[in-house]
Amino acid sequence: MSAACCSIPPVIDQTNYQPKGQYEKVGYFNKAYVTGPADSKTVLVGIYDIFGYFNQTLQGADILADKGYRVVLPDFFRGKPFPLEKFPPGNEADQSELGKFFSTVAAPPARIPELINISGELRAKHDKVGLVGFCWGAAIALNAATQDAKLFDAVAVLHPAMLDAGVVEKVKTPIGFFPSKDEDGSEVKKVIDILSSNEFKEKNAYHHFNTEKAIHGFAAARCNLQDEEAKKVYVEAYERLTTFFKNAI
Repeated sequence: MSAACCSIPPVIDQTNYQPKGQYEKVGYFNKAYVTGPADSKTVLVGIYDIFGYFNQTLQGADILADKGYRVVLPDFFRGKPFPLEKFPPGNEADQSELGKFFSTVAAPPARIPELINISGELRAKHDKVGLVGFCWGAAIALNAATQDAKLFDAVAVLHPAMLDAGVVEKVKTPIGFFPSKDEDGSEVKKVIDILSSNEFKEKNAYHHFNTEKAIHGFAAARCNLQDEEAKKVYVEAYERLTTFFKNAI
């Protein structure tokens, strides 16, 4: 995990945004945020960051839904994201709890069977299935992209935690790659080199958000939407996501 991922706190949204979707049972998940037209040909599965359902992430899902996509954000943490009062961890006990969280509730290997299940269910209702992950969710999404090519038609990641170019070398689907200024620059370059030359290069998309407000988490829970410059980065991220999925699937 990067230092930024383990130290930048989420921002409690003060904009009074009212999410447009609703919570439903989808696949293995008793709770998933669902938004957008039910008859859309393309459904996007979203994987949130370690803070779970935050208004910034839900608003992002609604932005994609307004573009015509059905969007499903499963509750991978089953109502128990990492406690806000313990983040960033301020003592050894909290550090230990964060480590335990990543090795149990947020352990990446447990997510793949869940994603296989939800992909199968959604393919029965939609022509195409995409996947988008934020921070922790981006690490899961990239690993999912190395599985069966029929699992997801395209995968996008924003400010990915645990970024590993070795994983990207094994992907079996087009990738949208949108890192922040806080990701490791050398690893970002390796990933971009891969995406600019692999078999999906005509459909891949990448942009390094490398400005002051493009912090780790700029498109999810860590974005301060009351900051106009941060909001511009947020809006641009969802515009680039929309363009990627339009071209890739």
